[in-house]
Amino acid sequence: MISWLNFFNMQLLLFHVDDRRCALRLDEVEEVIAAVAHVPLPSAPQGIVGAIDVHGEPVPLFDVRSRLELPTRLPKSSDHFILSRSSGRRIALAVDRALEIADIPEIDMTKARQLAPCAPYLDGLAKQAMELWLIWDLSCFLSQSEKRALDEALAASLEVGGP
Repeated sequence: MISWLNFFNMQLLLFHVDDRRCALRLDEVEEVIAAVAHVPLPSAPQGIVGAIDVHGEPVPLFDVRSRLELPTRLPKSSDHFILSRSSGRRIALAVDRALEIADIPEIDMTKARQLAPCAPYLDGLAKQAMELWLIWDLSCFLSQSEKRALDEALAASLEVGGP
C-alpha cells in the first residue's frame, strides 16, 4: 500500500555557502536579492555583520559563514542575500549563491529529531538529485539574549542615524 506521505512535497530554496548545500522552506523566504553594501551594527550579537536598508527598513544581516564556523571571505559580485523572517523579525542571510526552488517529496526528507542533536539550527535533511541539503530552522537561529542584543543594537543605530 502506498502512503499518502509520498504525495506531499515541500518547496525549498536551495543555496550554497562555501561547499555546504543548504535550504530554507520557501514559506520562510520573502525575496532573494543581489548582495549590497551594508553598514556595521556595533554591539550586535556575533554572526550579525551589519544591517541593510530594505525599502527604508533596517534589516540585520547574518553572516551565515560564522554560524557554520567557516572562514570569512571578501564579498563577491555573485553573492546573494536571502530576505526572510525569523521569530517575527525580518532578516537577511548572506549566502554565496541562491540556486533554485525545489519541490522535495516528504519521503526524501529527514526531520532533525531523527538526526544527532548536535545541529541546533537544523530542521532536517532533504535529498535531491543524489545530494543532501541541510534545511535550516530559522526560529532557532538566535537565542533570546541574542535577540535582545540585536534589538538594542538596531535601536542604538537608529538613534545615531544608522541604517
